[in-house]
Parts: sequence; structure tokens; C-alpha cells
Amino acid sequence: MGTTGLLLATLAGICVACSSVSVKMLKNDLSSFETTFYRGIMNTTVIYSYLLVTGKGSLLHGIDKNTLIKALFRGVMFVASVALVASVNQNMPLGDASALIGSNTIMTGFLGIFILKEKWHLPEILISIVCWGGIVLISRPPFLMGNTEGAVVDDSAHRFFYSMLAMCSVVTSSLTMLFARKIGNRLDAGRLVLISEVVSTVCCFCIIQSSQGGVHWPSENAWKYLPLYSLTSIMSQIMMVKSLQMEKAASAVVFRTAGYVTSSFIFQVVIFQNPPELSSILGAGLILGSTIVLSWRQLKQKTKQS
Repeated sequence: MGTTGLLLATLAGICVACSSVSVKMLKNDLSSFETTFYRGIMNTTVIYSYLLVTGKGSLLHGIDKNTLIKALFRGVMFVASVALVASVNQNMPLGDASALIGSNTIMTGFLGIFILKEKWHLPEILISIVCWGGIVLISRPPFLMGNTEGAVVDDSAHRFFYSMLAMCSVVTSSLTMLFARKIGNRLDAGRLVLISEVVSTVCCFCIIQSSQGGVHWPSENAWKYLPLYSLTSIMSQIMMVKSLQMEKAASAVVFRTAGYVTSSFIFQVVIFQNPPELSSILGAGLILGSTIVLSWRQLKQKTKQS
């Protein structure tokens, strides 16, 4: 296998980490739903402009009802995932958040049993147990591990709460990917992403209107980071799609996850001067290791079949 596709996957992961930094910087200016709303507007504008230039500006042309319903459902899962990830990134250390979110490879495989009728065997089950061990080390649930020495009870509850939100984002993100696979042969990637962005923008607007009474106009400080958030999220999608065209999916996912988790821990230390705890490093190692092993097994199986 060549190195270009794997390099693109790694850069895609680094872009995701950069977008996480942007979201964290926006914590005091915008809520997670407002951040997702403005991201949706920017991404919709960019993607639709691209489709217009390439002659694919007709959003619903040739889409049957069943495909449209699944695309809209994917859009709802997409906005839930993005908003949850934004909330987690704003309230947890970047490294911890990235490791938890990076477990979506395991979750996607698990949900694929029910949605795509894929089979799992004993090794996959054991790998998933190792991954969940890493999740426990990072989330450190008070009812299992108690409070670490000198820790405040509220801090432990706060960490556990946002760890559970991270796992909810993993489920919604996995559903987003599985439904993309389910309808990918009936709807081109550009229009599928655009539908998701439009649904994301509309849903966020409705939620903000009902909960806050209106959308806040971003402050001057927020405008420093919103374009970076939008740009890095789009670049991540583009580079990952290109990587998947050049390399096997299992390899691309591993390199993207490695780039994301590693760079997030680096940004956590360098930018936010918040060194990770030992349990976080061990937990991230278990999650990343289980992802690598599972992806290697998938790659090996596909190689045998071909």
C-alpha cells in the first residue's frame, strides 16, 4: 500500500483535533448548538457552491422517497453527533475527549451487526471489551472507581457525565457512518453531506429558538475561531474521502484515529497547558490499541476474501 492515502488519513485526524481546539476556544462565546449552527451555515455555503460549480446543484433530483428518508435520518444523527462532540470538547480535556470519541470504530462494528447484518466473532467481542476498559479508565465513574485522592465529588460527576455524552456522540456518529454506507450507492457523497449540513442547521436553529429565544450573533473573539472550525471540519471530510479512495478503509480509519488522538493530547499540553493523567493515557492506549487490532483483523479478512 502507498503512503499518500495514509498520510491524508492522518492529516484528516489532525484537522479534527484542530476543529476541537476551535470549539474549546468558543466555549465562553457560543453554546454547543450555536457553534454547530454557525458551522452548518458555513459548511452548507461552501458545499453547495462546490456542487453548483460541478453541475450537481439540484439537491433532490433523482432521489427516491426511501433514500431521502434515510438521508434525513442520517442528518438528524449527524447534528446530534456534532452538537454532542462540541459540548464534550468544551467541557473535557481534549485528549480524553478524542480518545472516547475515537472509539467509534468499535461502536460502528458493533452496531453493524444489527443494521448491516455483519457478523462478529469471539476475537471482536474481546477487543470491544478491551476498548470499554479504556473508556472506564478515562471516564472514571465514581460508582466503580470512587474519587481519586484530592478530587472533588462534583469534578468526578462532571467527568463521568461528559464521558457519557461522548459515548452518545459515538453512537450517533456510528449511525451516521452506517447509514452513509447503506445509501452510498444511491446518493453521491456531496449531496449526502449537504443534506446532513442543511438538516443540522435547521435543527440547531429550532432548538436554539425554543431554548434560548434566539441565536446570539458571534462576538469578535468568536469570529477568530468559527472560520477555522468550519475549514478544518470540511478539510477533514475531504481528506478522509480521498484517503478511502486510495487505501483500504480499515487502514485509513486507524491512521485517522491515531492522528486525532495523538495531536489532541499534544494540543492539550501545548495550548491549554493541561498534562493528562496516567489513567487517561492508559485508557487512550487501550482504545487506540483495540481500534488498531480490530481494523487489522478487518483488513486481513477482506484481503483473504479478495
